[in-house]
Amino acid sequence: MNFLKRSLISIKRQPQKNSLLLILVFILGAVLSGAISIGRAIHSIEGSVIQRIPAVATLVLNEQSSDEAEVNGNRFSAPQPTLEEIVEIGNLPYVRTYDSFMRPSFFSRELRWVGNGGILEWSDGIVEQFEGRGVENPELTDIQAGLIKLYSGRTFTANEMESGARVAIISNEFANLNDLIIGSVIELENNVYNFAEFYRRGIGNFSSYWHDVDFMVAHKVLGFEVIGIFEVTNHLDFESLAVISGMDFQMAQQQENELKNRIYMPISTAEAMINFYNEGMRKQWEEFSELLPADAETINLDEPRIHSIFLLNDPRYLERFAEIGTQILPEHWEISDFRGVDASVISSLDTMRSIADIILILAIGAMVITLALTITLLLKERRTEIGLYMALGERKKNIISQLLLETLTVAVFGIGLSLFAGNGLSTLLSGQLLEQHLMENNTQTSLSPMGGIPWEIALFNPGELDKEELLEYFDTSLTGEIMLIFIAVGTGTVLLSLTVPITYLLKLEPKKVLL
Repeated sequence: MNFLKRSLISIKRQPQKNSLLLILVFILGAVLSGAISIGRAIHSIEGSVIQRIPAVATLVLNEQSSDEAEVNGNRFSAPQPTLEEIVEIGNLPYVRTYDSFMRPSFFSRELRWVGNGGILEWSDGIVEQFEGRGVENPELTDIQAGLIKLYSGRTFTANEMESGARVAIISNEFANLNDLIIGSVIELENNVYNFAEFYRRGIGNFSSYWHDVDFMVAHKVLGFEVIGIFEVTNHLDFESLAVISGMDFQMAQQQENELKNRIYMPISTAEAMINFYNEGMRKQWEEFSELLPADAETINLDEPRIHSIFLLNDPRYLERFAEIGTQILPEHWEISDFRGVDASVISSLDTMRSIADIILILAIGAMVITLALTITLLLKERRTEIGLYMALGERKKNIISQLLLETLTVAVFGIGLSLFAGNGLSTLLSGQLLEQHLMENNTQTSLSPMGGIPWEIALFNPGELDKEELLEYFDTSLTGEIMLIFIAVGTGTVLLSLTVPITYLLKLEPKKVLL
């Protein structure tokens, strides 16, 4: 009789012993199955949380680092990233597109500001201050990132970018408020005020005099042709924002209003406007820095500040992109993104993952030890049977094969049952455990643009990830991947537990067993 038939007969003749083995495999396998299900669910939910993070980043000065180092006694004098460094970072393989931009400030006596903010009033009228966005990417990275979309008209041409043409792209709300269409010309004032004169005269509220050329060191009126109109497509969730402090709420409103009032232009045009302002400040710099030293420390006239935004191919690249990009930047500069927004959520998930990993390791260890001891004890009861097989000339490899077949037949059946039982148990317990952990940690994301998020990317804030939304991501349902992983781990654990019984068999000698 070959070992295959002996295996089947042995299984039928020992129902109690095989039932014991089946129960052990089922219980330990259920724990193993639950741990694997939870681990894969945590992996899946982390992927979902990461995917909701906008794949955008920008460059910021690490204020704590620069303050500690006392860069020339003034953090504002820290070397700024150069255009070449920004280009090098933008050419990293993780980046889909990027933009370098400058932000000139200018005034208008005729244009109206959409929403609240930006208005400087005096008795004879109103001046509104606007911020430009001089871009290097003629197609506008904000369009490619989904922040805005072109409503009508066009973006910039290569010739306009190179020549510093006075052309502009504005929002449809700004255009409607100011009765502007494609082809309209808007006048923007590039003014440099004599702040020292204000100080000498004891004028604290400058707004009443900002229309007076007598208080200007330099003044130029620029005409810009409107070539494109955009609409905002990514709005902040103001309903959720209502839970944050009043100051942050106002700043968030101001930031969205700034986008609606943003005037896009070629970066060369913006640079010329900033250089005009800096030249006017140099004319009064000696007196200005003497009378207003604290304000002077915050101004850098050596070169226009270059801002940046990077749009990555995938948010999973953010960490690696930040590591490599920071190495390219000058000292005290770093890359900032939205990974911190869901940091508390990730922390909770990491804790859950650690618990699942510990349970998995303990379950594997318990399964190996328990099955090894149980199967070895059952073999000792069959020493006489095994000794007879050996005495009749049966080779040990066939006896071992019989043992493997008997054990795996029972184990596979038990593993199959435990797969569904363990998965159901993990679904019941893990969801409650995660919910409790989130409640204990009061897990909420911050929508505040002031919460460490630079203004350059604040409008990409993904919004608050509440507990209910997070729990919706948590899915422990059986998938083909989970089933394959469990079968592989379960079968491998059973096989590992057989090393002790097999070693025991190999040491048996027929004479010693039968005497």
